[in-house]
Amino acid sequence: MMSKFKYCPMCGLERIDNSQNCPNCNFKFLTGKYVKVKEEKVKEIQFEKVSQEEFVEANQLIIDTNLNINTLLAKYLNYSLSNQFNENYGENISIVIREYISTYQNSEVSNKFNENYLDFIGEILKNEDYGKSVNIFLQWIDENRSHLPGFVLNQYMIPHQNNINNIEEILKLNLEDNDENNLFFDYLKKFLSSEKEFLDRLI
Repeated sequence: MMSKFKYCPMCGLERIDNSQNCPNCNFKFLTGKYVKVKEEKVKEIQFEKVSQEEFVEANQLIIDTNLNINTLLAKYLNYSLSNQFNENYGENISIVIREYISTYQNSEVSNKFNENYLDFIGEILKNEDYGKSVNIFLQWIDENRSHLPGFVLNQYMIPHQNNINNIEEILKLNLEDNDENNLFFDYLKKFLSSEKEFLDRLI
């Protein structure tokens, strides 16, 4: 026996093709029985807002980490290029890379790193505190983006865009094919990927 329901008396949805159950609330048209569908409560995840102090600390760690990484990259480049072309390797590389090496070879943290450059780079790229600082920094930006002047965002974007430009230039180098240089290029690609992701989220 076919029931006469044209609309679901429970939720008001129109009945289609003499269906037996309402697809929305599961009301049974043939028996007239209501089957209560349990509604799952969606848990609201509460995020604590990032304080100004947390943002400043995160920003400083990002700045310090970038300085350390670039200094280590420059030191390794100087080491690798010197082995390949001798100390007068300048004529074999672009002016951009020459300036990059010169700038970071003489950075304020240069004396911290005298050897094992690749080991230090690997440790920094895996540092969880750095990853947390990036997330804190970007969360604060998202929370305050609506009233941040454009020039403020630009001042955060420029260093990371410079990193991307420098890394892409370094990746064009024709360094000797050996394990150290291959690992160096792997780290460069990881750093490039993280910087591009950072910039995408910042924009």
